[in-house]
Amino acid sequence: MKGAYIEIARKTLLEGLAFRVNTLIGILDTVILIAVNVAIWKAVYASTGTLQTVSLEDTITNTLFAIGISQAFWMDEYSIAHKIRTGAITNDILRPMHFGGMILAADIGRAGYRLLVEFLPAFVICALLFGLSAPASALALPLFVLSMAMSFLVLHSIGLIMSYISFWYFNIFSFVTIKNAAVLVLSGAYIPYWFMPDWMMAFVRASPFQAIYSAPMSIWLGHVNGSSVLYGLAKQALWIVALQLCAQALWVLGRRKLAVNGG
Repeated sequence: MKGAYIEIARKTLLEGLAFRVNTLIGILDTVILIAVNVAIWKAVYASTGTLQTVSLEDTITNTLFAIGISQAFWMDEYSIAHKIRTGAITNDILRPMHFGGMILAADIGRAGYRLLVEFLPAFVICALLFGLSAPASALALPLFVLSMAMSFLVLHSIGLIMSYISFWYFNIFSFVTIKNAAVLVLSGAYIPYWFMPDWMMAFVRASPFQAIYSAPMSIWLGHVNGSSVLYGLAKQALWIVALQLCAQALWVLGRRKLAVNGG
């Protein structure tokens, strides 16, 4: 059965490779987005100097990773919503595979394609153009990768919740738009957490948003160490479990709704 999920991930990754023009556009889009944000931060630092003892190089590194990877970890909530609206989801329900597992495999394949084919070239270009802070230690790099993988699972889980709302709402555009805006702002992608006011950070710490980009970037930059790293990883794991339980509850209730309506 594991082979079936691996095959879904592989096919999704290969589908992305078939569209070379889209790949070039994706690389260009990521480079431009990062470049614009770097230019903004350079202007801010030029007018104010070092902010809160955080260097410009660290801020650029946060921008490069967070914005670049946010492009790679983009979730397609609308594909599931379309299946629910059209009734095509019944075909997936009848398959001898877990629906959530199939979606996770597809998301992994899609993210793998974007990371390797779109983000990596854009990352190299931007690192050469703007510079990059090295990982705080030799151990920081593998811990960063682990934390970033957990960030993907947090985003995937939030995406599932948004998708399953389609069982009750015909159009989820507003929900997804609000979610995307909240993730970009509150996760540290567009506004590094060290620039956020205390009242905003209090909310972010109590939400899953800190478990997305702030957690791995804190490890890379050395803003956390020792037990604080383990605490951050544990917090990410807890959010994954909590969000997955929420998504599973919505899935069960949504399937019952389909059955009651004759689906």
